Amino acid sequence: MDAKEKGAMGETVVYREIVSMLGELDFKYKVIQNARFPFESVYGERGYITAEIDIVVFTPYLIFLFEVKNEKYKKFDYKEPLWNLMDDEPVSNPIEQNHTHKEVFCSELKIPREQVITVEVLLENGCVPNMPSVYPNDYVFSLDDIKNKLVYLLATTSDGIQKMEVIYKQFIDMLKKHNISEEEHINLLKRTEKIETRIRNVIGYINLHRTDVVHCTCCNVGKLYFKDKNYRSTNESERASKHFFLGCSNYGNKKIKCEAGLIYVDKNKDSSLFKEIKPDSIAHRNNWGG
Repeated sequence: MDAKEKGAMGETVVYREIVSMLGELDFKYKVIQNARFPFESVYGERGYITAEIDIVVFTPYLIFLFEVKNEKYKKFDYKEPLWNLMDDEPVSNPIEQNHTHKEVFCSELKIPREQVITVEVLLENGCVPNMPSVYPNDYVFSLDDIKNKLVYLLATTSDGIQKMEVIYKQFIDMLKKHNISEEEHINLLKRTEKIETRIRNVIGYINLHRTDVVHCTCCNVGKLYFKDKNYRSTNESERASKHFFLGCSNYGNKKIKCEAGLIYVDKNKDSSLFKEIKPDSIAHRNNWGG
């Protein structure tokens, strides 16, 4: 069984548990699997990258976003950006991953973050540290926790979501409109990870979040997005090298004529301009505060 099949099997296990528990509760609900949609990002060559939420649950009171991991971690810390699998392979922190899902979900649908609960399910770790998450309304569950605790979380009531059916329909319409394939999502994800690795190797840290946008200070109209170009090596034994750089979305627009230069992320080029970039966060764009 490869990683993809194993992941799908884990999602099926959790999906069945969720549906079984929801069936015991006295209210209507909606469940969506593998919800993929685009969001604006500096990392997108065309201005966007994509998110994929494993399971989304709508109740009359709250919305739940589930991130399922059917892999065993050797070392992980809720606050660390990277966790380690048993073979020491570094992978993304699923808490951070699902927090990003929550941010773009709330941003795209224009709903309060307080109405959305995030749940990360670690199926193979047996138990998880009994400590609070770094984010509010976020829960990290093991398989046992899913069986023993999830029903109480799903049964949570509140003042209710305003027009839950409307929000659900808006989300479904958005998914249908963009119709993001799994292949497109994976390709965009791999490209983003390559750029992040390049940034870390060049300046020692990642200064741009996936939900950031960068406004062009030259034309004050466009936005900077990552582009890439392959350069053939003069040495036949070496592969072509890929260069990543930021360029204005108005490049080539005769009406605006933006004269912003390219900002490279390259060890062989000056990276001072890249370090000085001022990103616009998703929290700022949505006036979320704190």
